[in-house]
Amino acid sequence: MPPKRLAKMLAATLFVAVSLSACGGDDSDDPPTTNPEPPVTEQPTPPAPLLRCAP
Repeated sequence: MPPKRLAKMLAATLFVAVSLSACGGDDSDDPPTTNPEPPVTEQPTPPAPLLRCAP
């Protein structure tokens, strides 16, 4: 690869890495917390009333 192309690819890779780390990125390498909060569950919505056809 020509040096300029290699430099552009390296710059693009570094830019993506910095962008992801600034936005949180992938934290799968972080150790899990000892007491994670349970997921918030929504209350189920009641079923809609049955509609009758007009006579």
